[in-house]
Amino acid sequence: MNQELKAEANIKKANNNRKKNEKKLTKQIFMILVLAVLAGLLYGGHKLYKIKMANQYTNGAMESAEGKKLDYLVEEDPNGTNTDDIMYADFNEDEVITTMHKMTHQKVVSSKKWGAVEMTSARVNQLYIIVENSDFENKEGLLYILQKWQDKDFSLVDDNHNFLWKLHGGNIGEATGVFTEEEEKEFVKRVF
Repeated sequence: MNQELKAEANIKKANNNRKKNEKKLTKQIFMILVLAVLAGLLYGGHKLYKIKMANQYTNGAMESAEGKKLDYLVEEDPNGTNTDDIMYADFNEDEVITTMHKMTHQKVVSSKKWGAVEMTSARVNQLYIIVENSDFENKEGLLYILQKWQDKDFSLVDDNHNFLWKLHGGNIGEATGVFTEEEEKEFVKRVF
């Protein structure tokens, strides 16, 4: 009988320990879920804040997909040795003009900007290769601009913007000046 009472007491103790462990585990899972939700909210809130601030200080310019597409070419064919490859076919004249136009957004003052592509040396060089190997209607003008950019001459980038902008029939967002170095750094920080 004494052994039965001991066994019953051990069973009760084990059940109590199991229940305590289950409660502890439930609390831990709940805390992990709460932390995951909070982390998601913080991340999402940060992204929304960044978008809001970027819109406030950049007149609506946000990073565009054209840059990623161009980066693919930069990685796959940095010297432009395979220009007959199908990957170059995506960059028709309109695509090149759009990409170049969006590149100027990090350097110009304008009342409204739609999209932005970070202007890097590798991207400029790749665009030069694309245009140089094309039969684009505006080939000479595009090469002239890209050569200036390769030489790091952005003194007329507002005129470059407006040339590209007019090719697309732009009527809102004409460039009215060139960013200072500090303004450009702030734009790049907020958009890219």
